[in-house]
Amino acid sequence: MEWWKAIGLAGENLILREHEKDELSHYSQGTSDVEYRFPFTAPGFGELEGIAHRGDYDLRQHQQHSKAKLEYLDTTRGELAPNGQPKGERYLPHCIEPAAGLDRGVLALLCEAYTKDESRASPEFLKLHPRVAPVKAAVFPLVAKDGMPEIGERLHRELSERFWRLGPVEFDEKQSIGK
Repeated sequence: MEWWKAIGLAGENLILREHEKDELSHYSQGTSDVEYRFPFTAPGFGELEGIAHRGDYDLRQHQQHSKAKLEYLDTTRGELAPNGQPKGERYLPHCIEPAAGLDRGVLALLCEAYTKDESRASPEFLKLHPRVAPVKAAVFPLVAKDGMPEIGERLHRELSERFWRLGPVEFDEKQSIGK
């Protein structure tokens, strides 16, 4: 859930719901869903991501059908067998499967970012978290006189050099802001 919060979803709109035994798939030893309070599911929540503990089911099935040995030898104790080979415990690793659909994730981000402020000329806008916003910074000189375009170009160049890791800095001198 921390990743979803880090890209802009509010913690109060997220829950982790553990599946009941009768909801589990045949291979699952446990499954939890990260759920989001979408506007159309409120006051309830809708699935955003599923996280399934599949146990060793996948590797066991593959091993059985391919006849390949997929066991792992854990030699962390550093013991050696009499023949000099590493000694340890053999087991099939377990698989944890996170499954998150891009469509639901983007929809949740858009729902979270949708903002309405009646005091603005254009009251509806997206307030995207900086980690997902396609534009991080932009320079728009408001007038094409009194040296403003040149100041804007210099500012654009400085921001581009200083914050290049964030992505491109936009520049537009067409003077169409608010028109």
